[in-house]
Amino acid sequence: MGLPIRRPAPDLFLAPEAEAQRIILSLADHLYANTALKPMSKALFAISRFLLLAREPDLGSEYDPTMLEDAYRRASRRLPVPLADDYSFGDIVRQCRSALPKVIADLRAVVRLVDGRDALGLVFSSLVRGRWDSGEGMGTFLTPEEVVDAIVAMVLTRNRALSRASRELRYIGDICGGTGRFPLALAQALCRSSNGVRQPPASVVSFDQSTLASDYARLNFHFMGLTARCDVVPDSLLDHRVSSLKSRCSALATNPPFGAGKYEVTPALLRELPQSVAADMTMSPTVDPAPLFLLRNLDLLCVGGVLGIVLPDGVIQAPQLVKALKAYERNQPFAVEVRALVSLPPVTFAFGGTVAKTSFLIVSKEDAPTNRPMFLARANHIGFLKRRNTRISDKEGNDLPDIVSAYHDHRETDADWVPNWRCWSRLGLSLILERNAGSKGVQLQDVANSIRRFTTVVTGPASFHVSVLDVDETGLIDVLSAKRNCPSTRVLSCGPGDILVSCINPKIWRVAVVPNLPGRWTCSSEFLVLRPTSDNSSWELALRLHHGAFVNAIRSMAGGTSSSRQRVKKEDVLFVTVPEVTMAQRAIETHGKARDEYYSARLAEGVLYEQLGAQ
Repeated sequence: MGLPIRRPAPDLFLAPEAEAQRIILSLADHLYANTALKPMSKALFAISRFLLLAREPDLGSEYDPTMLEDAYRRASRRLPVPLADDYSFGDIVRQCRSALPKVIADLRAVVRLVDGRDALGLVFSSLVRGRWDSGEGMGTFLTPEEVVDAIVAMVLTRNRALSRASRELRYIGDICGGTGRFPLALAQALCRSSNGVRQPPASVVSFDQSTLASDYARLNFHFMGLTARCDVVPDSLLDHRVSSLKSRCSALATNPPFGAGKYEVTPALLRELPQSVAADMTMSPTVDPAPLFLLRNLDLLCVGGVLGIVLPDGVIQAPQLVKALKAYERNQPFAVEVRALVSLPPVTFAFGGTVAKTSFLIVSKEDAPTNRPMFLARANHIGFLKRRNTRISDKEGNDLPDIVSAYHDHRETDADWVPNWRCWSRLGLSLILERNAGSKGVQLQDVANSIRRFTTVVTGPASFHVSVLDVDETGLIDVLSAKRNCPSTRVLSCGPGDILVSCINPKIWRVAVVPNLPGRWTCSSEFLVLRPTSDNSSWELALRLHHGAFVNAIRSMAGGTSSSRQRVKKEDVLFVTVPEVTMAQRAIETHGKARDEYYSARLAEGVLYEQLGAQ
């Protein structure tokens, strides 16, 4: 089954959402200033229930509190599952008596602006921004609809399970459902592809830990006239209601929680995992839950079913992910196929408070390995940007519809089809593209040796210690800082002409040549110390290590869920191809000489200022 993605014009898409967000924030300010709707969870509760009333056609214009309370009871009774009303709606209505006309009018405007979309997800994401999340711990990583639409379209493309599955297998949804954004999009897409039927030819499920989010999901489905099962579960990785759907789901899409060391490894968890996967985790008391959610979703898929999942790049690029997928295959009578890997720009979750790089995978479960090629693409633009706390249209447009189209038609445009995922030790997009293209150059290990000799720091006027923070993105070393450094931990020995490559936080690229200055040099153990195999080639090699292809390849190898904690294994760097670079030898020599002269002048300045300070 293949579904074309919705492709509204950027202005038509962004303007209604931006206006709806403006109305929501203005209304929230009004309610906070003029009512007792505090804390924010109470305001979120009130707005969601007022949205239910705003959709009532016969509400009239005289908003008597008693009449509104009765109307809310009638509307609530039409819901398939009662809402968990943490507050008394009647009390809130009476507190808001003077604001009722504005509340209803504003929310009716929001209803018109977001018709057919996740209205309550928009409310939630709007109110957890800026000062609204201050001190209340209500952060969220709501997936933008541009990304949701792309993932859903790719999940439903060539989905054999949906086209052939019996009714009992036709479950679709999200086990980290939140406000229901992914399940709602799946259901709506299936309705459109089935000649506009009112209900999708599948049972829709959404699970979440949050009662508030699950109520939002119920309301969203009710607003759209769709039926769905929205359950509150303490842990989607272990709950029996989720386990009951094993091998019965044909389409799943999700953005699971992540974070290194955020999830406790328990006997119950190990029982849920394949033995070889569990064996790797028995030595770790806590783990990142993101890879576990990938395996959990694979368990839920029936044969031919497809999963779309958003993951941090640090998780996707780690070799442990490929190892876990291969271990999963060994313990199952099924095969796993990673159909697609699409990289997303940092702005994707900026409104949730993070610019951590993320990507999404499209994965299917098959009877046997197909060895089909894997689709790779990079979205540099997704239709919007963040300016202060406001969402604005990106003039460069949205790359995702073209990516979806290329995947759907199996054509090579700005994307690439590469050998099957089992051919790669890690799923780093840049690294795969660079190796697949067969870039001209040599492996780093062929032109430099790794020197890793630990020593102790010796202080003195001719001693220098280079920390990672002493190197800028052009490779310039702060020699005055290096002269003052006196670390307490073990350090690496290095010398003039050695090349220092930082293996921590590769998003900030740091490659430096140790200056040709007299003295004893050491550096942080976070560096890979390289000694070129050819004499007088340090500056040329260092410049080649700043080549974009080399930098991107290293970044794609980083592990960790946030850029500040990412690491690259030093031994892996040696196997990366160093591209050929055309540079005049005289220009290289001039560059190296200028750097050494600068370092000598800087040290002389430092001596002068030390003397002035001592007087």
